[in-house]
Amino acid sequence: MTALRHPMVIKGLSFTGPDRPLANVDFSRGLSLIFGASNTGKSFMVKLGLCCNAQP
Repeated sequence: MTALRHPMVIKGLSFTGPDRPLANVDFSRGLSLIFGASNTGKSFMVKLGLCCNAQP
């Protein structure tokens, strides 16, 4: 595996869906803690992050 010269940096995400208002999540440098009520998309964000980080 080779090191990336320009790693991908995610500064924020926006989500929406049927009968759901737009939700924006902004990340800051370092560790970002994601918490909230049930059925609000936390697990979906983690799965999306894992998908984006997948190696070919």
